[in-house]
Amino acid sequence: MSGPNFPLQPSSVRFIKLGRGGAWEQLSIKERQILCFGFDSADPRQLRQMQDGDWEGVRSGWLGENRGVGFSTYATNALKAYYQDDGTTLWVTFFAGDLYWCFLEPGQPVPLPESNEGYSFRKVRGAWSNKDCRGTVLNRRSLSGAINAASRVQGTTHLLSAQKQLLQRLNGQSPKSVEDAEAAYKGLVESVKPLIGELTWQDFEVLADLITTASGWRRNNQRGGVEKTIDLDLELPLTGESAFAQIKAKSSQGELDSYVEQAGQREGVKMFFIHNSPAELKADAPNVYVIGRDRLAELIVKLGFVEWLVDKAR
Repeated sequence: MSGPNFPLQPSSVRFIKLGRGGAWEQLSIKERQILCFGFDSADPRQLRQMQDGDWEGVRSGWLGENRGVGFSTYATNALKAYYQDDGTTLWVTFFAGDLYWCFLEPGQPVPLPESNEGYSFRKVRGAWSNKDCRGTVLNRRSLSGAINAASRVQGTTHLLSAQKQLLQRLNGQSPKSVEDAEAAYKGLVESVKPLIGELTWQDFEVLADLITTASGWRRNNQRGGVEKTIDLDLELPLTGESAFAQIKAKSSQGELDSYVEQAGQREGVKMFFIHNSPAELKADAPNVYVIGRDRLAELIVKLGFVEWLVDKAR
């Protein structure tokens, strides 16, 4: 059966930990496309109680384990959500730094042969996914703190408190406040492009130096060095990578092509071609990065040089 269609409209959203310490994550997500569930869900006696709808019997069984009233209620509610899911619950978990989600196929839980701890499983509809409707990977770094907090809540499974935020993300929707902020950000980027074009060649060299330094590169020579093809000799201290930056207040595609040819003679070294020409220049060579006004505008905003640029343009 094919996977679910967007927009997703689940009856509920539940976070689940796939085994103690993630023991069943690889098996569930990468190997078999299943959802593994604990709480002795494969125990024949308890399974019969669930089939009969005897949830009070399930709860009493956990009370008999001396686990306390709170835990017995929690376990019973978790088992009920798992067993009675008709395929409308959205299940989410974290694996290898990404958030994965799925819906379940109809059917009864089946004992998990690999487990001797009473785990069972149900098949996933289609497959686990770590992408939203746009195909963007749902990595922790790009998710809100409210969604990431789900993995830090004690317990095997629980209703996700950040359900609204997650569904908006999965369905490609944004709160108006986010849309307003994104529009303002794009507007700021567009507004600095004309200011870049007004810089003198001296100020443009300073800007290129500021951007490379703020990006983590260390300059090993003075600007405008004696080597014809190198304005900035750069090193990334964290990794030891080497690079050189050619800075051009004005340039052309032909000039860029010439420098790309020379860059090919320096194997394993990156080249940054930073120019202030209104025309878009391109290079397909590996390790060559062309940075024109569009990219410069993004970097100026991202790295916090808007005020510097405005002051230079006054």
